[in-house]
Amino acid sequence: MRSNLTVGPPIDMWVYHKDRLEMRQVRVFDEGDAELLSIRQEWERHLRQAVQALPEIRFLEESDGND
Repeated sequence: MRSNLTVGPPIDMWVYHKDRLEMRQVRVFDEGDAELLSIRQEWERHLRQAVQALPEIRFLEESDGND
């Protein structure tokens, strides 16, 4: 939702079970929903951890334009 400002609450979530084409579970997350806030916080925390765990990126030497 952060990368696409057009996405935001209310968020509808539907769950389909394997080999079934019917909605078995439905959830609507409204603005200010405590569970949605918790999911956002955990997502951000884990995303930050994942980025910090990436190996260091080595860059090529900077060219002086004479190559």
